[in-house]
Amino acid sequence: MTCPLFDAVAKVVRERRSIREYMDEQPPKEVIEEILDLARWSPSGNNVQDWRFTVVRDKNMLEAIKAFSPGWIASGNPVATIISSDREWALKKGGRHIAEYLYYVHAGIVAQTISLLAHAKGLGTCMIASFSREAVKTLLSLPENWEPVLIMLVGYPRNAPQPPPRLPLDELVTWR
Repeated sequence: MTCPLFDAVAKVVRERRSIREYMDEQPPKEVIEEILDLARWSPSGNNVQDWRFTVVRDKNMLEAIKAFSPGWIASGNPVATIISSDREWALKKGGRHIAEYLYYVHAGIVAQTISLLAHAKGLGTCMIASFSREAVKTLLSLPENWEPVLIMLVGYPRNAPQPPPRLPLDELVTWR
């Protein structure tokens, strides 16, 4: 039995790639807002919603952040969305386990949601985890209780790489 919604989502999941070459034109603010508005519906433990977004469009600030981000190997002019966790909020709303461990999971879930939504809008993304959290926090004057977790580049792809090989499902799943 075919399901058009399943097929559409499966297509987005299969076609999404980490993009490292972007066009010089940045996506409009309204498009980024639409993506983030939908991404906030992502699941989180105890519905804590500890993610916080800082969108950076300014070219000088992007270059400053890039200087402290060895994982940023992209070219072009994407927007950078810093995904942070409000650790104080996470502790208050979800307890120590969420504040100390699950905030990374939450950031990954919301980052994947952003990636899929952006791809569905014709945009490319790249998640960056290799960066100086303290430098980015200082550069952006983030609140003390916000911890940057990921940098998400979002922009118009110059090209999309071919899909990398995937392990066969039978090597990944065990049935009991």
